[in-house]
Amino acid sequence: MRAAAASFAFACALAACAPTRVAQDPAARFHAGEVQPSTRVVHGTDLVRAPGSSARYTVTEGARKGTTLEQRVSRDGGCVLVREEAVDRAGARTPSEDMRLRSGEHGALILEEVVTHTERSASLFRDGLPFAAETLRPGEVLEGRSPMAVLSVPARTPRGKGSAERSIRIAGESRVELAGERLVASVVDLVFTVDLDVAKAHVTARLYVVEGRGVVAEDRTEEIRVLGIFPRRSVERVVLTELEPNP
Repeated sequence: MRAAAASFAFACALAACAPTRVAQDPAARFHAGEVQPSTRVVHGTDLVRAPGSSARYTVTEGARKGTTLEQRVSRDGGCVLVREEAVDRAGARTPSEDMRLRSGEHGALILEEVVTHTERSASLFRDGLPFAAETLRPGEVLEGRSPMAVLSVPARTPRGKGSAERSIRIAGESRVELAGERLVASVVDLVFTVDLDVAKAHVTARLYVVEGRGVVAEDRTEEIRVLGIFPRRSVERVVLTELEPNP
């Protein structure tokens, strides 16, 4: 989810981000209707795409508006690696974030580590956080909690420690319009909370998931407080503009 999905922007409170801006892509037009009850399930393969696949998203709202994000999924030993890069108009790439997941019970994927290159930091989850179930059904909640540590990169020296919680559930379904195409998307709500000795963060996200395409849009709100300072709040929307499935 974006492969999203895992929002760890609390690390941005420790340094300023420098997004790459590009011209607005017409393919990024997105509109969602009201959320209705649903009996649709959401498969883990639509939250984390298969190794070998890639996707491009455009940030259409928020401070990074106009940024293009490219995500590539690969396999690294027994883990799945989701790598995100910012791409400018000339095609130059800047590493943004790497997310490492391992297989859990019953086909689940467990988040172990997120490296945020723009912040030169790594977030480690000792017990792992449930990231995606093989099949998520309406009424079910996938949730978990883990001790957490933040390290500098590449030195791997400690920057903070505490705990993290993450949960996802299906809120319903919605008729959406993506670049003029009408689709029906499952609406998945995500909550991610971090409580560190140096910072606290609360992230909520609404994912629009279309079977066979994955996450086609994400609306995310982040609230961050560092060392008791007045909290910072940000809102962002990203929209899928290009998809290359596993060959």
